[in-house]
Amino acid sequence: MVITMGKKIGIIICALLLCFAPSARAGDRRLSKYSAWEVYGQEEQLEDKETPEVIQRVLETAYGAYTEVDGKRLKRANRYTRWYGVGGVAWCSIFIAWCMAQQDITLYLLKDISPKPEEEIFNFKVRFIPPLFNAFETVGRVSAIPRPGYTIIYASRSGLWEMHVGIVRSAELQADGRYLIETIEGNQGDTIRHYLFLYDPHAPFQQGNMSFLESSPEGADERLIIKSRNPAWCVKGFGATWK
Repeated sequence: MVITMGKKIGIIICALLLCFAPSARAGDRRLSKYSAWEVYGQEEQLEDKETPEVIQRVLETAYGAYTEVDGKRLKRANRYTRWYGVGGVAWCSIFIAWCMAQQDITLYLLKDISPKPEEEIFNFKVRFIPPLFNAFETVGRVSAIPRPGYTIIYASRSGLWEMHVGIVRSAELQADGRYLIETIEGNQGDTIRHYLFLYDPHAPFQQGNMSFLESSPEGADERLIIKSRNPAWCVKGFGATWK
């Protein structure tokens, strides 16, 4: 009985630390002068890897949801928040978890990540962005390099407060070392949006590591967004949902 109670207390403490640890928000201000590569980069992230089939199906699910919505504004309480079990709330991370769940990918709660998950492919069922980032960081799954199916995590350039997430649909390395990233993102303008932009893993966070295209690629989706959204944002890193 004493052991069981101790485990319960340990789980509660772990969850609280993940939710309120200073490294998740204002405590990262000291890192803003560095780049994503300097903070999270590892050589193994540069290896050429084939996207798992189940992740490809997740991306089809995400894009299918985007096309189904067709630019229409959704209520704050929608099919994604109802699936999660909440009402009208911010739902960018919920949307990603929903897409993963449609393909039966394991979704961990904060209390379930100690010990570290053994699966190569998994995600988290966490609504708030700072503890979601901390969860990826706790299990060693924050990457400076994007891959299809990874969770892209946006933060403020100055304090690196995590603000928003989306799912990477494609990522292509360019000759200058930047990546052309395509994302699908829920809870943007109360709908699901499709973005394309350039990301530089070697640019300091406070300087900004996103740049935007002057024109859409030939044959692109007519609702594809290539212009800047929030100039105060940067890409903090990527939650590696597979390896």
